[in-house]
Amino acid sequence: SDIEGLPEVKKDEEIADFEKADAIIANYLMMNPEIAFVEIAESMRPPAYKPKSDVVRVHPKSYSASEAEYYSTVFHELIHSTGHKDRLNRLPDSLDEIEEYSKEELIAEIGSAMLCASCGIKTTIDNSAAYCANWAKRIKDNKTWLNRCGSLAEEAIDYLLIGIEED
Repeated sequence: SDIEGLPEVKKDEEIADFEKADAIIANYLMMNPEIAFVEIAESMRPPAYKPKSDVVRVHPKSYSASEAEYYSTVFHELIHSTGHKDRLNRLPDSLDEIEEYSKEELIAEIGSAMLCASCGIKTTIDNSAAYCANWAKRIKDNKTWLNRCGSLAEEAIDYLLIGIEED
């Protein structure tokens, strides 16, 4: 209110920088060319990261409810991919055990929410919070592991952002 000529922005208004989100994705995929980033049209197949084949599978933007949801999903799957043995080596040999799977889902969702926030994408935060709360229950709300998942999410983000200039 003290500066003239700036557009008025409501407190809760989202100012998403989708170009920044695209740049983060492009930089990471360029840095890790062995990752196959595949947009799938089959709506019955959920987005996923497949460690054995090192494939990130997502739906095209047009299948998403919004651009914000698209980027939230892509970031989630890319965070999973940072756990590959040739990157941060975070993924266990098997995610069959519910606790290990829950931890990895928390890492990916926390990381996704943080990346979205860094791009000004705020509309997905309620979904992320609910998603995290669900997985946190599976590890019995273990605060030690919640903190550890947050730290591992930060490591994943740092890896994913290698080569990106900070604003």
